[in-house]
Amino acid sequence: MNYYEQEIINALAAGKGNVVCAEGGADEVFARVMERYPVHGSKIAWSCVEGSVEEQEWNLDLHSQSFERFFRDAVSKFGLSGELVYVGDGLTDFALSGSIEAFEGLLGVIFEVPHHHYFLGHDLDWCMCLSMEGGMSFGFSPIP
Repeated sequence: MNYYEQEIINALAAGKGNVVCAEGGADEVFARVMERYPVHGSKIAWSCVEGSVEEQEWNLDLHSQSFERFFRDAVSKFGLSGELVYVGDGLTDFALSGSIEAFEGLLGVIFEVPHHHYFLGHDLDWCMCLSMEGGMSFGFSPIP
């Protein structure tokens, strides 16, 4: 387990959210994402996801704060509820599962990890992403 994984596990152990490690890992989740979303290279091609929402935060110091706002706005605007799955694309190998509310308490810890962050509806019907470069994206899967 690396430093970033340990920090997230420590936050979970400290009761920061009722979140558990999901079956499979990040690679398994990403394989399923590639089946449900159009991709360009190793990333979702958001311009090919009808109705997707994209924003950019150029100020590195505001990335975490801006994505927390983006996350909460998307939850409210699109009526998201229930369980979600979280994976990162580099420095963590696990997938985490829990309620949207549980993840809201963990966002600050998760965003300390310098990689791309993906939050997915439990059945992958929606995806929200924060890129290391400050890109924020949300969209519904075009493939049922």
